[in-house]
Amino acid sequence: MYHFSKVLLKVWQCMFIAPVTLRRKSAVDGSVQPQSYYAFSVWWYAFNLAVLVACVTGGVWAVMEDARASATGRSLRIQNTSSAIVTALQVTLQCLVCGLAITCSAGRHVMLQDIERHLNYADAVLRVSTSQPVARYTLALVTFHAALFAVDGYLWNTLSPATWLYGVCYVYMFIDLATMLMYAQIAWNIGRRFEDINAAIECKLAGFQAGAAATFDHSHRGRGYRPPQQVWTFSGQTTVVVSNNPVAMADRQYGTNMKNISIAKLQDLHWSLCNSIKIVNDKFGWQLFLQLFCNCVQLIVTPYFIIINLFYPVIYGSTDIKFILIQVLWVLTHLSHLLLIVLPTSYATTKGEKTAVIICKYLTIDIEPGDMKQVFIKMNIDSTNYN
Repeated sequence: MYHFSKVLLKVWQCMFIAPVTLRRKSAVDGSVQPQSYYAFSVWWYAFNLAVLVACVTGGVWAVMEDARASATGRSLRIQNTSSAIVTALQVTLQCLVCGLAITCSAGRHVMLQDIERHLNYADAVLRVSTSQPVARYTLALVTFHAALFAVDGYLWNTLSPATWLYGVCYVYMFIDLATMLMYAQIAWNIGRRFEDINAAIECKLAGFQAGAAATFDHSHRGRGYRPPQQVWTFSGQTTVVVSNNPVAMADRQYGTNMKNISIAKLQDLHWSLCNSIKIVNDKFGWQLFLQLFCNCVQLIVTPYFIIINLFYPVIYGSTDIKFILIQVLWVLTHLSHLLLIVLPTSYATTKGEKTAVIICKYLTIDIEPGDMKQVFIKMNIDSTNYN
């Protein structure tokens, strides 16, 4: 996954979740240029762990200092027992998410390389180039979060200079964002390859269906029969009759190169991507669970701060409109984090499950039992020719 986007790689390295360095393999002969690859760096990993220890220490120190300030009535966040529990829970969850992302980065290095090999192999077989929408919007997301953190920190510091210690939470959230971008990048790339494989399978099966229809027409020619037509029914009363020449339709939509790929090869690619999903789930399972739980807590806590600032301004803080608006932005930001986790995953799952739908669509051909044997013979001949 490192070679797909240099921008994402830099973000992951700056956020301490990609302890890798670029190295070059020596050329075998003088005519071949040396190849570059990313290798795991123990020194970078040790440095990232040291940063993690410093961030966790800073978070614990911030909560302890705020608790001492609340004893003398100088704290804005901790006013009573409930607010103390909420603040401690927020910082603890962010520490856990950050700690798991950094400590597990060593084990994820091999997983990222394996998935990259599978995706590159699928691209080589299908002869397609895949866009990178996650990488395209990475700079915009990072810039927006940096601006949000700067404005939020300035407003909190204006209300109480003692809150500067909570600035370490912004580091936690940057690491959390980088981890979500890594998972979204993997899920989106897998889903895009599923979509390409589905296109190739549909092109292949469309050719088989055309062969079956031609065989049916030849065996019944002169008896008043005609090839069966597919009818697709949509919601409501709309029906569409599909053309009897699906090969031409598939060629126009997907190109002719995909017909040269064997069904067995497409099956191997499909199961390779399914295995990649299992590997990703094993490596990111607990990470995603903590991120989702942390986002849900944030979506509860942030409106809570809005409410107490609106209805209890004398006790809990200021009703400055800028402070209220920044809290609304935080709610929208946490919602966008949920979408960043859910949408790429849903996309990959939907495209992976669509394969069975495509196969079933072309296997439901209305052919008499006596002609089924001729259809299978024709399909085997076509499959041999395609291979």
